[in-house]
Amino acid sequence: MHLLRLFKRDEFKHIKSVLLFSIISGAANVALLTSINDALRHIIDVSRGGYMLAVFLSSSLLLWISQRLLMKLFTVRFSVAADLLRASLLRRTLAADGLEMTDLGRHHVGLMLSRTFDVILEAAPAIVVCAHCVVEIVFGLIYLFVESPLSVALALPLLGTGAAIIVVTGLRLNALRARLQEMNTQLEDHSQMIVSGLRESRINAWRAFRVYEEFAAKSSIIRNQRSAANDMFIMNFASAELIYFAIGGAMVFIVPFLMSILQIDLIFAANAASFMAYPTLLIALFSLSLVDASEAAREIADMEARLPESEWRVTAPVADTAPVMFSRLTLADACFHYPRQDNSMPFSVGPVDLHIDRSEIVFITGINGTGKSTLLHMLLALYPLSTGTISLDGTVITQENLQWYYRLFSVVFPDYHLTEQIVGVDTVDADLAAELLELFEIGDKVSIVDGRFSTISLSHGQRKRLALIAALLEKRPVIVLDEWAADQAPAFRWTFYKRILPWIKARGGTVIAITHDDAYFDVADSQIKIENGKICEYTRKS
Repeated sequence: MHLLRLFKRDEFKHIKSVLLFSIISGAANVALLTSINDALRHIIDVSRGGYMLAVFLSSSLLLWISQRLLMKLFTVRFSVAADLLRASLLRRTLAADGLEMTDLGRHHVGLMLSRTFDVILEAAPAIVVCAHCVVEIVFGLIYLFVESPLSVALALPLLGTGAAIIVVTGLRLNALRARLQEMNTQLEDHSQMIVSGLRESRINAWRAFRVYEEFAAKSSIIRNQRSAANDMFIMNFASAELIYFAIGGAMVFIVPFLMSILQIDLIFAANAASFMAYPTLLIALFSLSLVDASEAAREIADMEARLPESEWRVTAPVADTAPVMFSRLTLADACFHYPRQDNSMPFSVGPVDLHIDRSEIVFITGINGTGKSTLLHMLLALYPLSTGTISLDGTVITQENLQWYYRLFSVVFPDYHLTEQIVGVDTVDADLAAELLELFEIGDKVSIVDGRFSTISLSHGQRKRLALIAALLEKRPVIVLDEWAADQAPAFRWTFYKRILPWIKARGGTVIAITHDDAYFDVADSQIKIENGKICEYTRKS
């Protein structure tokens, strides 16, 4: 069902025309069947044998060509359509705000855009084969009706029974494999937890035993579920195979008792029935791929329903990417309310009234869980405000000028993403890069050549330094840091607060940083202390 909905999308509109080749291949199948049966009917007439052989060979060639064209055109266009859909979902993902991404889960979205689409693409040959088989069955029924209407009356219920078994089993498989996917995700998370905690498990034997015991239990449940799914598939195939023989048996054992029929005509009817039953076997054989593809299509539809309708615009003219200069950034009566979950009270931050001037160092402080990161997301317009406004030099930030506003910031979050390629900088300022590497005390380990770090295989703290260097190379007016110094050695923390932050300020940069390092609070021009989602202290140097 979900797979059929996928074909209704605009991206897949060119797929339907390709399936016309199924009609050609179905007609070629009937031509083959006709040539074989006609040759049997006139087996003694040697003169007719050459003609029927020509029909057989030409029909075989037509079938071979049409099936190749069907498979090639369908898989190519199907891949193009899937890529278009994937690109559309990626653009909508890029347009999602921080709250929507938190709801979706970044890891989940990454799997959706890669592994889930791979499942659908791998099912393309199965879709082609099943479409061809359905057409072949329809043409076979037409031929059988011409040969013996009674045979069709017997074959249809049997084929209907086989189709019902395949469909019902497929639906049950769909539900079971959806549960399997969910359990596999849980097992994957548990495996990651085991790998991350290897040292603790090595030291604590009881912990190691309990972790292993829980993993083994989950693995056993998955094994049993997969066994049940395999049993369903085997039953599906066995049932289709039984239908295969039942149709042939009906032609041979039942038709002669219901009507007088020549032995040769009975053979023709049984032969035609076999031509229809074989595709039923193929459909059963490929049903598992169709089930997987249908489940993947359901996951894509579910993700799409939770993404914003708007898409991120790919075009980015050079004139529109220049950093925005400013004098004052203001939050006025700004509030954000998390959505209510179950019966718990939703957490809120605000109302917040503050302003940040250019070339200020601003610290956001407070204990964990009080709303510091939420305030930062509000300031960055990653969380949509429930009430209040963000304004830049008097210009209120809305959806229309949001991209312009984003050009103000370079950000390093705790879960930053670092690559060797310095992304977001067309041309790296070589002099600035060399100065930053020395300032961050990492010049002896890393160099920057052709816009790339020579290596990122460093300690976590050193990788975080590279992330901040990459952000500074963007030359944006405001640097936003969330607990950046938490992973640095004590000696380098002094360097960060006493040398790097003043260095940024001296060059006209603004720093907004979440920090717990109260020993360095004197470095800040403004300190915003958050408690239970509200500003409890807001101090500014005169």
